[in-house]
Amino acid sequence: MYQLPLSATFSVPDLERFNELSLRRGLPLDRLFANPEDLRIVLCAAFLSSAGANAPRDAFLAEAERFLSEEGDWLATDAESLLDAALDRGILEDEGETLRNRVERPPQLTRERLLDELESAREILARRRAAVRTALQEKNRAVKEFALTKGLAVALLAGVMSACFALGLDAGPSVEGSPALFKTLPATFLVTLGGFFTNAAYCLFQNCRHKTFHDYTNVRVLPVNILFCALAGLLWYSQFFGLGMGTGFFERDSVLYAFSWCIL
Repeated sequence: MYQLPLSATFSVPDLERFNELSLRRGLPLDRLFANPEDLRIVLCAAFLSSAGANAPRDAFLAEAERFLSEEGDWLATDAESLLDAALDRGILEDEGETLRNRVERPPQLTRERLLDELESAREILARRRAAVRTALQEKNRAVKEFALTKGLAVALLAGVMSACFALGLDAGPSVEGSPALFKTLPATFLVTLGGFFTNAAYCLFQNCRHKTFHDYTNVRVLPVNILFCALAGLLWYSQFFGLGMGTGFFERDSVLYAFSWCIL
């Protein structure tokens, strides 16, 4: 079937489209026949360096081979097929002993710029692929670290220990004669003191395991560690201080008193 000749103009927007097409490694030339614009861009880029020239067929064949080995290495075809496609679509015209290249381009749009833009596009693609690969590796690592049985066991232990904590606060002595807002503070202090010794024992165990006892004398790390420890203790104790103050306003068997932990 007769094919209408394609426009032989190659512009800057065509350069951007060529870079997009170059990301499809192994793209067959035949697939471009369904999209005349993409076919025009590829054929013009293939003979960009000899735009407007008249030369023997062998010269254009050599140019097609060079194109397929460099900026067009993503295209799955051979030099003969590329040259025939350019002749069939009017990018090249047969004038007997020579072929005329009909490609028109702006003076600044050279083959060197095409190569530079193509290299930049491939570098961007490589960085994106590296970022995606890193994200997938981190995701797979997180999935491997996920342990349902261990998580349920820790959650169950945390629930039991929290219940023991609440029982300790409820059974602890109160300061007789003090305002109702402050009666629970001694029990809070004693229960959290037990938590301090438990955490201290675990931290010392980890220090021994990882050989990090020297952090206690490291002048660069020690002030920051003390600051965050004091801040964590203050916040931890203040929540129970607030709970003790708040429960003083509730009746013992009221619904709000039962859900005071949730409110906190």
